[in-house]
Amino acid sequence: MSIQLKGTSQGVATDEKGNFSLSVPPNGVLLVSFIGFEPQEVPVNGRAQLPNIILKPSSSGLNEVVVLGYGQKQVRQSITGAISSIQTKELKQSPVANLTNALAGRLPGLITVQHSGRPGSDYSQLFIRGINTTGSTNPLVVIDGLPRGNADLGQLDANEIESVSILKDASATALYGIQGANGIVLVTTRRGQEGPPNIQINAQTALQQPVTFPRFLDSYRSGLLQNEAAKNDGMAPRWSEQELEYFRTGLKPYDYPNTDWYTEMVRDFSPQKTLNVNINGGSKYVRYFVSGSYLRQEPLYKHGNENIYGIKYKYDRFNFRSNIDITLDKNTDLQVDLASRLENRTSPSADRAGHEMYWVLLSQMTNHLTPVKNPNGSIASGNMREDFYNLYGVLTQNGYLDAYWHSTSGSVALTRKLDFITPA
Repeated sequence: MSIQLKGTSQGVATDEKGNFSLSVPPNGVLLVSFIGFEPQEVPVNGRAQLPNIILKPSSSGLNEVVVLGYGQKQVRQSITGAISSIQTKELKQSPVANLTNALAGRLPGLITVQHSGRPGSDYSQLFIRGINTTGSTNPLVVIDGLPRGNADLGQLDANEIESVSILKDASATALYGIQGANGIVLVTTRRGQEGPPNIQINAQTALQQPVTFPRFLDSYRSGLLQNEAAKNDGMAPRWSEQELEYFRTGLKPYDYPNTDWYTEMVRDFSPQKTLNVNINGGSKYVRYFVSGSYLRQEPLYKHGNENIYGIKYKYDRFNFRSNIDITLDKNTDLQVDLASRLENRTSPSADRAGHEMYWVLLSQMTNHLTPVKNPNGSIASGNMREDFYNLYGVLTQNGYLDAYWHSTSGSVALTRKLDFITPA
């Protein structure tokens, strides 16, 4: 149990029996809290010892409405199936470009595996019921009641989302039959509320950093180990003592290079920017929610903007959503939804088709292969094998990819109450 003096950061935790000791002014007020219980304020009133404090269990979240599927909603406390959900506030806490990465670690029973950090393709594969099955292991993705693909889920803007729920067991997925065999991800987008226009502007800046990548020894230490390996195999040394000295001193950097290709070609941080503007409001008869957002991701390449084509390597995404609800009469509602997305990706040709050959080459470029440039400024090739390339040349002079992708979807739903047939 946590005890804190109201209005200050001064506080203590009780022992297993609930006892505590805290210096407070005679007119102080203690805030008593514990997970799963309603917090309580206890005035000290000059007392040196307080009577027993009893907290009431918290009912927060039990009355939360959860979407089950096909528009059905149910109060959380009456749900018997295995369902987990997350709201807009939690989704926006993670500055990620792909929504699937914002779900990682936030929903019990959901496993996320990110295979790539490539801008525009840094999505996570989702698993709800594990991967030990035949065929597809992807869960069914349902956005506003309509089945969609994983790509549609990942490229949504977090500011468009009202909630994300995952249905895990048979009772929860029964509505979808065999389609829900691998679990279901239910996404509900935000809708307008009756009232004056409410305009929100959200801007976010983040820095992305590579976390793991193989790093090679410098040329000198690598050469020592190569000679030791050759000696153990009864072979002649790979490098002479003089060559090792050149590696160590750097006296002949073009003949005996020591190029740290990771440092030369990878940035420490890559910036990411997002901007979102959304408006919601309406009257008793017409309610609206309109959202527009822009995302810019830059790659981790150094020298990317030095290419001979004058192309800036980056990933841009524009999202637009309009959800409109119209009350035609007391028994009839009309819902009109429109969503659109435009993506533009420019990258080196080595990254075409998502193969990320640039990073494969980087993982093979040992320090002694070649310098970045020759003394005259031309791109060096050194003593590399034919299947190796100078990464600076690959990045700046080996072509580029410029791809556009666009998607627009819409839905119209007319709902008519039949209370005269089936009274509520």
